[in-house]
Amino acid sequence: SERVVLEDPRRILSDQTRPRGMTGGSEFSNSQLRPIQRRQSSWLGASIPAAGGGADDEEEAPRRRRFVARMRLGDLPSTLKGQLLILLVFAIVLVAAGSLALRFGISPSGGGTVTYSRGSYAESLWLSWGLFFDPGTQTGIEPDAHLDIKFVAALFSVTGFIFNLVVLGTVVDYVRKKLDQHRVLHSRIILNDHVLVLGWSDRTPFLLGELLEMTEGETDLKKIVVLGDLDKYEMIEQIRIAFPNDPRVRNIICRQGTTFEISDLRRASIASARVVIILGQDNLPRIADSQVITTVIAMQEFKDQMSASIIAEVRDVEKIKVLKDIEPNIVPVIAQHESLRVASLMALFPVLGNMFVDFMAFSGDEIYDVPVSAVGMVGKTFDIAVHHFTTSVVIGVLQHGGDTVFFFSP
Repeated sequence: SERVVLEDPRRILSDQTRPRGMTGGSEFSNSQLRPIQRRQSSWLGASIPAAGGGADDEEEAPRRRRFVARMRLGDLPSTLKGQLLILLVFAIVLVAAGSLALRFGISPSGGGTVTYSRGSYAESLWLSWGLFFDPGTQTGIEPDAHLDIKFVAALFSVTGFIFNLVVLGTVVDYVRKKLDQHRVLHSRIILNDHVLVLGWSDRTPFLLGELLEMTEGETDLKKIVVLGDLDKYEMIEQIRIAFPNDPRVRNIICRQGTTFEISDLRRASIASARVVIILGQDNLPRIADSQVITTVIAMQEFKDQMSASIIAEVRDVEKIKVLKDIEPNIVPVIAQHESLRVASLMALFPVLGNMFVDFMAFSGDEIYDVPVSAVGMVGKTFDIAVHHFTTSVVIGVLQHGGDTVFFFSP
């Protein structure tokens, strides 16, 4: 007879691939295929039942087991319940050992306010409990008491004192974790007229640098709140690395949270913010734009309460229409396109490119448009307007309702 070894028992063999002497699929019996199937599935840790069933399958059924995860003894110290169980067992063993030592291991004696005698086991157990959990119990021993009494009292008092410190430390650590968890989940930033940055990425520190430059000249410095999925202390550490020895960093508040969760947005006081800047947190443009769109949808919960300017970073031009349909007042910005345009200007026209670089940054000179009515220049000539501003230079006039700017020579 010929032996056949199949790479995949589920594979359908054609007539051309069958060995000689085997013209039909019926000649491959279950007894021939079953060992091959079990041998190939051994890496899964379980046997795959062969097609057809039979008495052999019933015999193999008890061998097929389902993997169940069980906690090992070495995993107990890694859980709070395991730590408490270990401490409880440790206390029971020490108290029992102390009671046995007081009952059978020392000479009968008495003195002071504590009397040691070979009484009942219940009396020894109670005395051992007092020495273990109250170190002051040993102060009732007279100075002329037997040495074995002093040794047992000192040993179990010191052991009990250390045990109590460990128990208190465990309780304090648990309470501290619960308080920190409650603070992270439920703490709210109470601010008004602040700048809110939604999303943490590799571009966030550069954005924060520009925002700090923007608020440098203001007498009343506004707070900058950053809400990102990174850990709060990690964000603070990266900000300190980016701006070492900069006192303005104290105006930046970091909070960990999800930018498209309504509860996290509420904790960041989004309704009372002056400016909201949304950043994509992923390196892939498609995923980053989806995060921005989801965040804008979540912000619609506060639409009736918000009066802030909303600026959103976009990677794909097609997503601008989607954002405009959701929030008509949003300002989408494709930062990569603008950076490439400025880089092209610097290569072709260096003077013009450098000028745009200066204007795009908040450090140095900037361009602002001021309403004529706000500065009392209605009906005045351009020459009067030029001499009206003492800390800036008037370079042109922007037509009302249009995009045309008339530049005048200084």
